[in-house]
Amino acid sequence: MFLQSAVHRAIGLSNGRSHTKLQVSGRCPALHRRRLSVSAAAAVAAPAAAAAVAAAAAGGSVSAVFGVPAATIFSASSGLLVPVYALLAFAPASKLTRDALLNSPALYGLLAAAYVATFIAAWQAGLGAALGAMWEAGRAAVVAGSPAALDLRPLAAMFAQPLVTLLAWLHLLTLDVVMAREIALDGLRTGVATAHSVLLCFFFGPTGLISHALTRLVSGAKSP
Repeated sequence: MFLQSAVHRAIGLSNGRSHTKLQVSGRCPALHRRRLSVSAAAAVAAPAAAAAVAAAAAGGSVSAVFGVPAATIFSASSGLLVPVYALLAFAPASKLTRDALLNSPALYGLLAAAYVATFIAAWQAGLGAALGAMWEAGRAAVVAGSPAALDLRPLAAMFAQPLVTLLAWLHLLTLDVVMAREIALDGLRTGVATAHSVLLCFFFGPTGLISHALTRLVSGAKSP
C-alpha cells in the first residue's frame, strides 16, 4: 500500500508539472511568436539582400561616366595630382602654387564636379540597389540583435562595381589634397617644414595630419 501510494503521488506531481508547463507556455505565446518573427525576419532579409546585390552587380557592368571610360577618369585624376603634390611639398611659397592651389578653388571644384558626375553615373548603373542591399543587411543584423550577424557581402559587391570604385577613389583624392593644402598653408604661417607631411597625405591620407601635428610639436611652433 505504501509503495502504491508513493507511485500515485509521483504520477500526480509529474502531471502537475506538465500541466504547469502547458500553462506557462499558454501564457507566453507573444514571446514565442517574437522569437519566431526574429528568426523569420533574418531568414527573409538575407535572400532579399542577396537578390539586390545580384541586381546591383548586373548594373555595375557599366563603367563609363557620360561616355568617358572610368579607367580614363581614374588615370587622369591620379596623374593630375602628381604635380599638384610636388608643388605643395617643394614649392608652397611660389606664385604658381599660391595662385593655382592655395588661393584658388579651381582644382577642388574640378574634383568635386568629377565626383558628382561619377555619382550620377554610378547611381544609374546600380548604386541605389547596392545601397538598398546594405540597408537590408543592416536591418537583418538589428533584428537578429547581433552586430556579428551583419552580412558584409552587399558592401563588397557594391565596391566591386567599377563606377563605385572610381567614386571612392575620387572621394579619397579630394579629401587628401584638401588636407595637403591645409598643411601647406599652416606651414607657411608657422614656418614648420611640411614636405614630408604633404607627401604622406598623397600616399596615406590622414597620416599626413598626424605627421604635421608631430612636426609642430617637436619644433615648438605655436599657432599664429
